[in-house]
Amino acid sequence: NDPGENWYSPYDPNHPFENEDADFMNSIGPLYVSAVQNAHETGNWEEADRVVELIDLFQRRVANAESIPNVRKVELEIFYNKVDIFRRLAMYFLLVGLVVLILQFIQLLNPKYKFKLLNNIGLAIFVLLFAVHGFGIGLRWYLSGHAPWSDGYEALVFIAFVTVLCGLLFSRQSKIIVGATCILAWLMLFVAQLSIVDSQMTNLVPVLKSFWLKIHVAVITGSYAFLGLGAILGLMV
Repeated sequence: NDPGENWYSPYDPNHPFENEDADFMNSIGPLYVSAVQNAHETGNWEEADRVVELIDLFQRRVANAESIPNVRKVELEIFYNKVDIFRRLAMYFLLVGLVVLILQFIQLLNPKYKFKLLNNIGLAIFVLLFAVHGFGIGLRWYLSGHAPWSDGYEALVFIAFVTVLCGLLFSRQSKIIVGATCILAWLMLFVAQLSIVDSQMTNLVPVLKSFWLKIHVAVITGSYAFLGLGAILGLMV
């Protein structure tokens, strides 16, 4: 019946639970720590998993239904964390970008080499990576409950996505654009994985709860993709 829907740590002495609920709160933390220590020694995580199930049952009993995410959403978040989409994408963007650029420079220096099939395969992989990138952003949007450009990590991922979109839009203008786009997308996703950038999903900051301000931020951050792509193309040319 807490109107603020506050969450409490089992180590918080000021939690409002009483009687059996208080006993559970006071004992569940040390019990889980002990279960995890045993699991590391034996390799058997069944006991630790049972403690987690007890915590889940307790939370669902004492909390408002709206406060607890549904099981499907929890499974999707576990999938999102395990797959680590954007870290994997960074490696693939780098690989595709280097291969495509090397082919283009060879063709530029010796026009008799066309590499038409390889270029088409590279473009197809590029489109596939763009689709996976969009899926990752959409999944993070669904899990966090807000548009994923509210912090530094999400901004970098979003700008990388717009960069790839720019590369698709202008890929017919120059054969070197696909490779340059891949390198730039890799660079931004690489920076997003550095320890100084926090990738944790957090609540939307209050200043972005305005619909038009979110659109404003999306347009401003997305414009960096055009600037970055123009810069790297100028450097390569």
